[in-house]
Formats: sequence, structure tokens, C-alpha cells
Amino acid sequence: PLLLDALEALREDAAGRDDRDAERAATPRLAQLAVAAGDSARACAALEAWAAREPGDTESLRTRATLHADAARWDAVAAVYQRLADACEGEEKVDAVLRLAEASERAEKLGAAREGLEAIFREQPENAPVRAWRRRVYTARDAHAELAELALEDARHAPAEAIRCDRLRQAGKLFVLAGRNEDAVAPLESALKLRAGDHESTVALTDAYIALGNID
Repeated sequence: PLLLDALEALREDAAGRDDRDAERAATPRLAQLAVAAGDSARACAALEAWAAREPGDTESLRTRATLHADAARWDAVAAVYQRLADACEGEEKVDAVLRLAEASERAEKLGAAREGLEAIFREQPENAPVRAWRRRVYTARDAHAELAELALEDARHAPAEAIRCDRLRQAGKLFVLAGRNEDAVAPLESALKLRAGDHESTVALTDAYIALGNID
């Protein structure tokens, strides 16, 4: 405790003098000792104070995320990874967004990761983990139209005809559930071209035609 108090005083003195180098040096030492002493809250408080003054210090943010995760404070973990996602670029940003999604799910607030995942997807549409997390976000929110769009993307990249047919059928059925019956027609018709007489596709296409008033 005495060493912790001394480091805390040193950090506060450096902050008061606006000596960023001294504060930067004292903060991780204080955090490490606090964790070793079982006081993760004190460690997080020190790192938070530093992050408020140096928001671009991503290493301190990652340390905070780890401390919060160790204590299962998932809301706090998600908040830190959101800050990291905002501060980082490239693969570091992708990693932060994926970790944000995981923390948000654990906090039962998966929707909080949606914006970040969609932004990464626009840049990296082939990124499999991002695609998987988008699907989980949309499923959790019963976002049928968005799930239908994902199924269409899967169909376009399907490695086999049978998989492509399944994804097209799925997309059409989801569009029907979303009330977008006009959008459901093309994928369901394509599915039936691949697998003539498919019962599920026929039923879904019939529902779409009826909703559109096309029953001839």
C-alpha cells in the first residue's frame, strides 16, 4: 500500500505539472501494482485518468479492457473497445470491433456493436468473423431484411449449387417475413430454377405473390 500510495502521488504530481512523460511512466507501474494487490478498481481508475488526458494511448486502453474483462465488467469492456475502435485503423480497428461485439454480447447489448461491424463490412465484405457477428446481431434483433441481404451475399459466394439454392430460399423467406415481398420474388424464383418443385421455395413464393396481388 505504501508503494501504491507513493506511485499514486507521483502520478498525480506529474499530472498537475502536465508532465506527460512522467505520468506515462508512473501510470502502468501503478496499475500493475494495484492489480497485484487485488485492487483492479484502482488500476482502472489510474488508467482512465491517463486515457482522458491521452486518448490516443491505445495500450492503456487495452490494459483497461483486460482488467474489466477479468472482473466480468462487460459493459465497461465494451465501452473501452468502442474507444479503441474509434482510435485505431486497419487490422487493429477490426480486432477492436470484433472484441466490442463479444463484450456487447456478454453484456446482453449486442446491438451496440452493429454500427462498427457494418462499417468494417463495407471495407472488408469477405471478412468471415465480421460476417458471422453481423448475422448474430441481426438474429438477436429479428432484423429479417438484413438477414435476407446476408443470405443473398452468401448465395453469391456459395461454393456449390445446393448451398446457393438453400441461401436463395432463405433470403426469399426472410424478405417475406420482413414484408418485402417484391424483393422475395427474384431469389425464390432463382431457387426454383436450381431445384424445381422445391416445396419451401414454392410456398414462400406463393405467399409473396399473394401479398403482391399477383395470383394468376
